[in-house]
Order: sequence, then C-alpha cells, then structure tokens
Amino acid sequence: MKQDITVSIATTAEGKRKHQLERAIESVLSQEGCSFKLHIIINGDRFDKAFRAQLEQDQRFTCFYREEGHLPKALVYARQVIDTEYFCFLDDDDELLSNSLSHRLNGFDTTLDVVVGNGVRCDTQTKEEVVSHPSFDQYHQDAMLALFGKSGTWLSSCAGLFRTSAIPTEYFSDYIKYAEWSYLAFKIALNHQVGFVNKPCHRVNIQPGSLSSHSAYLEGQMALLQALKNMQLPARVMSLFNDKLIDTCHVLSVHYLSEGETSKSWKAHFASMKTWKGFCQYVLYTRHVILGSVKSLNK
Repeated sequence: MKQDITVSIATTAEGKRKHQLERAIESVLSQEGCSFKLHIIINGDRFDKAFRAQLEQDQRFTCFYREEGHLPKALVYARQVIDTEYFCFLDDDDELLSNSLSHRLNGFDTTLDVVVGNGVRCDTQTKEEVVSHPSFDQYHQDAMLALFGKSGTWLSSCAGLFRTSAIPTEYFSDYIKYAEWSYLAFKIALNHQVGFVNKPCHRVNIQPGSLSSHSAYLEGQMALLQALKNMQLPARVMSLFNDKLIDTCHVLSVHYLSEGETSKSWKAHFASMKTWKGFCQYVLYTRHVILGSVKSLNK
C-alpha cells in the first residue's frame, strides 16, 4: 500500500542521543488515522556503532547513511528520496503528539501547499510545558504578517506538513545556518498558501544552554534579515521588518559588548540607529558602548 506521508528524522545516532531518538521514533510509529513511512537519516561519523546497527536492522522504518555530518544537507537528502504525496520532518530530540499527522493531513484542501500544526514547548529540566503559539488561530488571516509576531516563526522543524509537488528540494538546499526554518517559512509565505491547524501536534524539548544565547544564532538572525531584503516582502510588513532589523542590530551590539568585541558592538550599534525610530530608541545606549570600549582598552 502506498503511504500518504514520509516522516524524516535526521540524526547523528550518537549513544548519548539514543533515548531521545528512540522516543522520537516511537512518537512517529504510534501515529494513527493515516498511512505513513519513516526515514532515519544518519549523518556523520559520530554514530555509536551498535546503535547504528540496531537502527539499520529495524524493519519498521528505512535507514539511510550520509558520510558528511551536516544537518541541513541531511535534510536536503531526506527531501530528495521522498516519493509520497506529503512529507514532514522531526528533530531527533522532539516528539510528534497523538494524531499529529492526521490532524495536519486533514487540514489540506486543493488550495494549500503546506499545513502547519501548533505545538508545545517543554523545559526538559522543569518539565513545564507552554503552548508554542498562543495566537495561532489568527495566523490564517495573514501567514506573512504572523512571522513578525511575538512568538516567532510558526514553522519549526516538526510543525509543517508539505505537499511534495509544491515544495521542491531547492527550498532546503537554499538555507541560512541557524535560521533554516525561519527562512523557509518566509519563502513559503511569499509563494504558497498555508493552512493552520490549532491542535497540539508536536512537543519541542528545550535543552539547557539554548543556542539562542550564542553569537552564531544571533548572526544567523541577522543573515536572515539581510536575505529578506532581497525577497521583495509585501509593503504591509515592511515597517515590522525594519523594526525587527534595528532591534536585532541592537541585540547583537549588546551581545558583542558582553563578549568584549567592541568593534563589532559599535558596528551593530550604528546599524541599529540608521532609522529615526532606531536612533530615538537606542541612541542612549551609546554611553554603554563607550564605557565598554574604555574598559576594554584598559585591560
């Protein structure tokens, strides 16, 4: 029987990730209400040999191996081998919730190329869960506008179900590191019709030491905004885009200053004041950059 959906999980299959990956796999295999198959994409050379062998011998799913340890490229390969009408992804430390696939599949009509489900975010230390997008019911009104909301992008790695004929491999090979899903969401919102199903479809497990505090993540957000400048965003979101740009420049300036990288802090600070609104909002922060620069010189 031909399945409706392919679910792909990319993983390094390290021993330390064994419990998380097995949990993710079980969350897929327990899905009901539609037909599907599961692909496990092992990438890189960090895998545990016994665990890799266990995965490759499991008849409930298909394993693929890519020698290069590179998550975005593993996702490109995952897209290339799909032969079902729909596809989706799941990180190896996250989970699909009950009927996640059928909820999203039933949300499709002939006009939609992507259907996105809501989810929950779980703090792995406190076990506290919160709804990922409290205003999810409003997103169908304007998918592009919703990307500038307080909750961030609606397209996490496990949120979307994609129509294979509409979302090509090139959407995944053209990516921005540390902003892969946000960039994809903007491309989809600009070129496709998106449906939203406000049902709990996935659990994102937040690990200690989130990447969002790191320079690489923040620089990825800036790279995303620079890419969006070339995407001809609709006029209705340009004021929000400009606000996001100056705010991100300011956050980068603060981060660089905390790391003692004063030249980068100055550059980002000046960029945050390029608009009148940005100047009024952040000009007083100049004294902090001055003090930080003086302290750096006196070390």
